[in-house]
Amino acid sequence: MANEDKATRYQRLRRRATVAGVAAVALVLSLAQFVGPPVSMVPGEAAGLPSQLSALALAAFSLLVVAVGATFPSAFYRDALLTRHYGLSREPPAAWVKGWGKHAVATVCIGTVSVVACALARWLIPQWWWALGGVGAAVAPFAIGRLLRAAWRGESTGTPLGKGALRDRLTQFTAKAGLPGVGLYETHVGGRTRMASAAVVSVGGERRVVLSDTLLADHTDEEVEVVVAHELAHVVHHDVVAFQVALALHVSVSLFGADAALRWAGSQAAILPPGLLPLALLATGTVFVVLRPLMLAVSRHQERLADRYALTLTHNTAALTSVLRRMAANNLAEPVPSRLAIWWFHSHPAASDRMPGSDLPTR
Repeated sequence: MANEDKATRYQRLRRRATVAGVAAVALVLSLAQFVGPPVSMVPGEAAGLPSQLSALALAAFSLLVVAVGATFPSAFYRDALLTRHYGLSREPPAAWVKGWGKHAVATVCIGTVSVVACALARWLIPQWWWALGGVGAAVAPFAIGRLLRAAWRGESTGTPLGKGALRDRLTQFTAKAGLPGVGLYETHVGGRTRMASAAVVSVGGERRVVLSDTLLADHTDEEVEVVVAHELAHVVHHDVVAFQVALALHVSVSLFGADAALRWAGSQAAILPPGLLPLALLATGTVFVVLRPLMLAVSRHQERLADRYALTLTHNTAALTSVLRRMAANNLAEPVPSRLAIWWFHSHPAASDRMPGSDLPTR
């Protein structure tokens, strides 16, 4: 019971910090649009497309720097202080700040390029630019992911799983599943966190199951095998592609909200005026957040199917139950979250709902 209380408190504090971060960004955008002086467009009809785009890029970069900076307090509290307080993180706060800085720079740069790309799409196809933006959002993660993995090779894709009985067992298991080409990799996160994790990534056309060293160290071979089976399900079901299609629709509708807001504001300019950029970002973000539960529902559905596939492939109910229970306890997952919390925050079903034969209720 003590661990359940601890996990519940931890997850509630994380959710509050997340909401505070979203509210901080919304406040920055609202102040920039409705209180602060708007960034003026390049004056005069003679201003050409390059100069207009330059003005928009400068405005986007400046605004995103402030908006991303506004999330720092809540992110630092949630991901640096809170995780260390509850014993999940082993990373010094200074190291976390350094990592956050890299992420912030990447976010601002990618965001600025995205704003300019959407402005160009709005200029080329005024009626359907928002749909083109959604397609770009679906394709961009693959391209950006490849660039980042090329720049920091091994950081996110891991190193080949060391030779030994476990690797031989898992290699035979992937062949049994009909996926002998899937690589088995280990990522070294034990110096930063105690949390266990696993994921499927694609590198240069090769699909890899990446297992954290914390998972390999703290779980039995049978438990690791059932985790691998779960990840293989995402390959078999083409979940990454399906999720990207859902994301494209999500972003398209969100950008359509921005288009509606710009029309409401009376903007007929071929290129998005920098003075209306905060409004466009605020409208996009509002629709995105409102529709977020639908994306999370898609993810939870994929995870349920992956659990079923793992059980069908391994026929090991005990191992699946054990690894789900142990990972939930180790990662301080909330035992029985409310339906509201699941709807708004959970990309995976609650641990109580994933246990085979579990009759634990969800509040």
